[in-house]
Amino acid sequence: MDKKILILLPIWGRESIVKICFDNLKDLQKDFNIEVLCVVSEQWAKILAFEYGFKYVNAPNECLGTKMNIGVEESLKYQ
Repeated sequence: MDKKILILLPIWGRESIVKICFDNLKDLQKDFNIEVLCVVSEQWAKILAFEYGFKYVNAPNECLGTKMNIGVEESLKYQ
């Protein structure tokens, strides 16, 4: 079985940059076994993650460490 890489991506603001990042991650998924988990606090980010087929978890927009911890806890649920 191929190993899967999980990319944990906290998102806040800068929608245009997030779209560029998502486009590149989608391209990488063609060649690599990559899963993307977005940690979001804004509605637009949740919708965008869904449109790209990425997983997401909601987290309050507190300090980055707290947001990342929520993402890491969620990532432990995946293989």
